[in-house]
Amino acid sequence: MGYFSRKHKLPRFPESLIPTFRRLCEPLPVEAVPDIRGDLDECVRNLQLASEANKRINVHRILQIQERCEYLLGRYESFSREQQALVIGALRYFVIVDDTLADDTFITGFDDDAKVVNYVLEELGIEDQFIPID
Repeated sequence: MGYFSRKHKLPRFPESLIPTFRRLCEPLPVEAVPDIRGDLDECVRNLQLASEANKRINVHRILQIQERCEYLLGRYESFSREQQALVIGALRYFVIVDDTLADDTFITGFDDDAKVVNYVLEELGIEDQFIPID
């Protein structure tokens, strides 16, 4: 399983995301999952608060991404080290504020995050969890 192989017709993974995503991919010990889950929850809470002042923040998309990240974390222990690295890469990509595409500038600001999560789901063969992207 290599980075960025295409199996299905998901929305194109933007080339500009590849270096950032690769840099974030690292398998972590299973014991780190509670801390990662805490980072995810804190990120979502902060984004929900920010959305009260900025209507361009797509809370629905944020919650979709959070749900899929929780799904992946719930199965983290069963993944190979390479698969765990992909999961951590997707989670980190979502929780970092300064990613490749500004999340709070356009209503589609979290689409890049959703595409990263969809890529990981595709690589893991979890097709029934894809996030629909218009």
